[in-house]
Amino acid sequence: MAREVTELARLMLWPSGSRAERLYSLLSTHNLLAEQSLSMNLGYWKDSSLRTLDQASQALTELLGQTARLGPEDEVLDVGFGFGAQDLYWAERFQPWRIIGLDSLPQHVEVARARVAGAGLQGRVELRVGSATGLPFAPESFDKVTALESALHFNTRERFFAEAWRVLRPGGRLATTDVLPLPGRRFARPFQSFWQIPEENLYPREVYRERLEAAGFVEVEVRSIREHVYEPFLAFIARRLDEPDVVRRVNPLLRQLSRPHWYAWMVRSTMDYVLASARKPSQGRGSSARGSGLEASEEDLVLQRDEDRSRRHQSGPGEHREQGGIGLDGPNHREELAPTLQVLLGDSIRPQPSQLHVRQLGVVADAAAQDERRSRLEPPGYLSQQLEAGLLAFHMVQDAHHLRAVERGAGRQGVQLSHVQVRA
Repeated sequence: MAREVTELARLMLWPSGSRAERLYSLLSTHNLLAEQSLSMNLGYWKDSSLRTLDQASQALTELLGQTARLGPEDEVLDVGFGFGAQDLYWAERFQPWRIIGLDSLPQHVEVARARVAGAGLQGRVELRVGSATGLPFAPESFDKVTALESALHFNTRERFFAEAWRVLRPGGRLATTDVLPLPGRRFARPFQSFWQIPEENLYPREVYRERLEAAGFVEVEVRSIREHVYEPFLAFIARRLDEPDVVRRVNPLLRQLSRPHWYAWMVRSTMDYVLASARKPSQGRGSSARGSGLEASEEDLVLQRDEDRSRRHQSGPGEHREQGGIGLDGPNHREELAPTLQVLLGDSIRPQPSQLHVRQLGVVADAAAQDERRSRLEPPGYLSQQLEAGLLAFHMVQDAHHLRAVERGAGRQGVQLSHVQVRA
């Protein structure tokens, strides 16, 4: 308790804008106002029937997921995930192929990883410690990049925009929710100090748009949704602070400082809240230079994405995933694949594959073995495009989500599936 009071005083009295980790260490799990979700955002309260922060936070998460156009084929990078509430929701709601989360606070990563494991989503959600302004990934690694109410802390937001552009594939999208000053207004110094917002990030939504465009994005949209965020949140927090569970666990000083009568006037007069989206131009395949080449078709982009995944799989360990593949030409490849490869081509191939069968199936066999190790499938487009035959009988998939993903990928490549079963 005393340590929290000391840290609170330091945040308020020593303005910096570069100590967001200290702020969120102070908030921790016990100083949050969410009921069960450990959500750390202000929520989206457009639906007047919403009464809890969990409900409003989920509504905001849904809105950002829709804005990013998350879908089953996407590799998603979520930057500043907090305790992972949005990633858990997106994994179930939109079922992207993979979500990789990055957060600067080890405590967040530790708690969120435990939540992912508890939900059984380790194969689809991977969480790491890292910096938003120095993303540890190769260029063109992701289809979508998201930042839910976190980019205000990044030092600076412009550097994050540039990094997001770099790691997005052509045609990929960046989507954020963010806190800004209203045009012609400034945040009060204590507010800026407490929330650790760098001075360089204090600009209105029109400048926000300009800086996304300067980073190379097109189709930039930045719209204010403040009327569905701040006023209903102020009403919520006024009643929430006196509820028994909050009184019991939240730091008393923090609880008193959180009462709206201290800052409601400032929120109403100076603060904007935006929903932003932008797209990286769809240059010709293989091109990553800003403004070069012609826009590629959506079919070209899908093919390019599958080829990129294929190259990453074949070239060994990548920047953001473990490969751990089994070499098909190694002396023990048959023995290693036999227990895991349940690939049947018509009725002619037995479950115990011969060396010829392994060679014929090639990377499909390798991917099946790796799936057994990592409990997740390789990209379905990669699997199907490598098979010359018109019939792919795949090994038993992990769950219904994986089955749908394999079916979609095979259908896109004109490959017919048979002998596909979901594991009990």
